[in-house]
Amino acid sequence: MYWEFLTDRGGIKINKRISLLLVTVSAVLCLLVVGMFSPSAASKLPSPANFTLNTVDNTVEISWGEVDNASSYELFFQKEGTTWQSVVVEGAKHTFTDVSPYDTYFFQIRAIDAEKNYGYFSSVKTRQAKALLTSPRNFKANTVDDTVEITWDEVDDADKYELFYQQAGTGWHSVIVESTAHTFTDVSPYYTYFFQIRALDKNGYPGYYSSVNKRAATQKLPSPKNLSAKTNDSTVSLTWDEVSEARNYELFYLQAGTGWHSVIVNGTSHTLKNINPQSTYYFQIRAVADKENPGYYSPVTKRLPTPSVGALRNFSNFININWTSAPGARMYYLWYKTSLSDKWVCAPKPTANTYWNISNPKSGVVFDVEIHAVFPNNDYTVSSVKSVTRLEAPTYGVNYSQNDRFNIHWNKVSGADKYELVRFYNNKSQRIYTGSNTYFEDNGISAIGPYYYQVRALNGNSQGVWSSYVPVHYVPKKLAQQKIVELAHMQYGNKGDKYWKAMWKPDQWCAMYAGWLLREARVDLGKYGWHVNVGVWADNLKAKKQWHDRGKYTPKAGDIIIFGRPDFRTHVGIVTGVKNGIVYTSEGNATGEEYFNSRVTEKSYSLNSSYIVGYGSVAY
Repeated sequence: MYWEFLTDRGGIKINKRISLLLVTVSAVLCLLVVGMFSPSAASKLPSPANFTLNTVDNTVEISWGEVDNASSYELFFQKEGTTWQSVVVEGAKHTFTDVSPYDTYFFQIRAIDAEKNYGYFSSVKTRQAKALLTSPRNFKANTVDDTVEITWDEVDDADKYELFYQQAGTGWHSVIVESTAHTFTDVSPYYTYFFQIRALDKNGYPGYYSSVNKRAATQKLPSPKNLSAKTNDSTVSLTWDEVSEARNYELFYLQAGTGWHSVIVNGTSHTLKNINPQSTYYFQIRAVADKENPGYYSPVTKRLPTPSVGALRNFSNFININWTSAPGARMYYLWYKTSLSDKWVCAPKPTANTYWNISNPKSGVVFDVEIHAVFPNNDYTVSSVKSVTRLEAPTYGVNYSQNDRFNIHWNKVSGADKYELVRFYNNKSQRIYTGSNTYFEDNGISAIGPYYYQVRALNGNSQGVWSSYVPVHYVPKKLAQQKIVELAHMQYGNKGDKYWKAMWKPDQWCAMYAGWLLREARVDLGKYGWHVNVGVWADNLKAKKQWHDRGKYTPKAGDIIIFGRPDFRTHVGIVTGVKNGIVYTSEGNATGEEYFNSRVTEKSYSLNSSYIVGYGSVAY
């Protein structure tokens, strides 16, 4: 080995052989330094020798040979199906207690030195599971009505037995038995019971279950007594006597013409709702101990059709009560009591009809009514109770209100809690109000009348008598001129009594008639100075600046026309049209007959006729 220095371009360059030598020397020095501070691989602690398991049922005692230089040992253990765990042990043995004899366990160990370095693992040792006790053989249940004697064969290594029992429909229970027999007393003969058993070893560990042994019920429950059905229109309330030891009841029902249905009931009563009151129903019941042992059926009970009280209507001198038929019934009896007496009274005679009239009832009296339907063999059913109140017909009036509305008002009726108002127009009716007020403002009118109104009182199921009705000649303001002409044409031939009665007194009924036409066309008579005296009416028109002398004004339909002389105005009419210099009129008391026989007539005059004094212009 040698060193060689070369000069190359002013620098120093080391020969490659010298460089390799330096690397080798450095590596050897490093290995020597490391060896001074770390143990060699050969110094790792060996695995413990003689690793043994000494086992009994619920204990495992583990021992091993000591390892030189070991300060402690790490013992690993695992129950089959779980994860590994470990414990550090100072000596050369360790005991595990409370170990199940029927589970497999695994163990392994390694030594630990003072520097906490771990040695090699030992091999894994297995502690095998002990076989479960066999199930008891010849498991038998010898039964009488209220006793069950259970027997079975003895199981090797069994210390005692766990006997399970269950009444059908309940949960399992158990009892510990130290022999190979057990007797259950006070067992119900109406229920099914189930039994199962397993052996227990001296540590209390259970063996395999036996098969389940069934003890069937030895008797059936008796049928329930006194099954009855009380009906009320669309419901049936069923009751029956309690059956001792019944867990519940199965109620069967059938509507005639259909199939049977059933429902489980926990008590001794049940109500069926929404049934057809006009159908016949059949019922039957049985007590149930458990599903495998229902009791005997009761006799079938029949529920006959039941009448239902319908509309209860008031008429002028009687109340009408009607009801639905009960098919098969041969007659009906009406029973009632009133708010004046709490005593039920039967109508004098039965009827085959489905209605009855109570004559001349007092106003405001409440009648409680029920119907008894009687069938062959004198079976009967009873409707539910309904009430009807005697409600008189209201009397009412109609007033015009502003903005083309009618205010309808009526008197309060004794016993009524609300009212129903109907409007008739063009042969069609419409209910326009139902409520407790005794008035209503109708704003649903827009066409030329007449309109008719009727009102009646209501109370619960009671419908009162309709009031009388009178026509109301409504005229929208924009159609007033058209209406007054149409209305005038409808009056021809009428005598004056209609108009003077409407306008309050029989005086110069031509003025009465003209005023009536204007009023029916919704004209405010006060605004145009109406008066029964023609002369006064003319003066009022002048005072209100609504007067026009003949020849200075062309009249229009709906205007007032005054006849006579300027100083003696004697007659009045209403203009219905003007054409070709002729004015057409409608006039009362103008046929030349005596006062009471004179009639409404249509006339015409030249616009220049001296009989015309002037006109009162009306703005429609």
